[in-house]
This record gives sequence, C-alpha cells and structure tokens, in this order.
Amino acid sequence: METGKTGKYLKYAISEIVLVVIGILIALSLNNWNQKQIEKKQMSSFLLSVKEDLKKDTLFFGQNIKFFDELVDQKKSLLTISNFDNFSVEKLYEIILPRLGGYTINSNTFNKIKSSGITQISENERLSERIYIYHTNISSELNDLMVWDLNNSTTSSNYWHFGQNLFEFNLDAYDIEDSDEIINFQSEATNKENLVKLISEPQGRNHLKGAYVRKQIISRRLREFKERASQLIVEIEKEFNKD
Repeated sequence: METGKTGKYLKYAISEIVLVVIGILIALSLNNWNQKQIEKKQMSSFLLSVKEDLKKDTLFFGQNIKFFDELVDQKKSLLTISNFDNFSVEKLYEIILPRLGGYTINSNTFNKIKSSGITQISENERLSERIYIYHTNISSELNDLMVWDLNNSTTSSNYWHFGQNLFEFNLDAYDIEDSDEIINFQSEATNKENLVKLISEPQGRNHLKGAYVRKQIISRRLREFKERASQLIVEIEKEFNKD
C-alpha cells in the first residue's frame, strides 16, 4: 500500500474472485448436468416399468373381453328362443348363474412414481399426462364398472337362489365335497319345468336381459381400455426410439 502497489493488489484480488466464481459456476453446471442425467435414467427406468405394466393390462383386457363375450352369447342363447327342450337343467342353471370378472389396472410402478415425489414421468409432457390419466381416470372407471357388475350380479344371484320358490339349485354345479349326498326334493324334470317357468316370466327374463346388456357394455368398455393401453405402449416405444 505504501509503495503504490494498491492497484496491482486489487486487480489480483478481483481476478482471484472471478476465478473462484467461474469455478463455482462450472461445478454447479456439472452438478446440474449430472442430476439431469440421473433423473433421465430414472425416468427411462420408470417408463420401461410402466410399459411392462401396460402389457400385463392388455393381456388382462383381452382375456376378460373373451370372458364377457362368452357370457353375452350364453345369455343371448336363452333370450332368443322360446323352447328350451334342447337344454338340460344343468346347462340352464350354468347360463343363468351370475358370473363375475374382476381386475384393477396394474399401477405398481405408477404408485412408486407418486410416492417418490416425481411429477413428470417423461420429458414428453403429453405422454406423462396420458399415463397419469390412464392410471387415475381410466383406473377409476374400470373399478366403477366392476362394482356395478358385482352389485347387479349379486342382486340377480339372490333372486335365482333365494328370491323365488320354484327352482331348487343342485350342488353338483359347485365343487363341494359330498355334494352328491345332498337330497333334492324335486325330480330333475320338475326342477327343469320350474326353472323354465322362471326364465319365461318377466322377472326372470329381466334379470337375464339386465346381465346381457351389462356384460355387453363392460366388454365394449374393456375394448376401449385395451386400446388406450396399447396406444400408450406405442407412444412409450416411440419416446425411447427418439433417443
């Protein structure tokens, strides 16, 4: 300071500060780049898992579409005829017996993503939004369909088993031990005659018609859900191919 070197010291100090700042900025930039790479790898891993979940869903939808279509055909086979001579009592009972499908969308990966605090599954915002809608809106619609079918099928089951006093169902239709020892007080011919009477009356036919319509609606909605899942799989694959 006394020899007039203040300016040189100030320049030196400023240059050191500038170098430190540049070093910090470079370190921050590298850290951000590394963090983005980690997040990108994590998103890729999640997307792969989401795709696998969607594949499982498409398999489920395909199986259940076939299941519900078979039920629709069975109900229709009774609703389009007026003579039931070609049906055994066991076959008639098998057709009227309410049967259920049941499934929830595979959201294991999606739930992990939510619990990890990640708000974006992919850099593609549209894809992220579609995956979110699938696992919230579509999942909720599917659950509502299954509950709707369960409630109405339970009502029908109660009618066929306990709401009428004509037909006595045979335990042979169930996998029950020693069911052949259970006595039926009506002969098979009488039992069939009474069951045909129930099927021919408005209340019984309304239960059959209700099931026929309900299973058709569910089958149609499952086809829509399967298409949504298939489209998402294609979009995810396109996203990976971009890289």
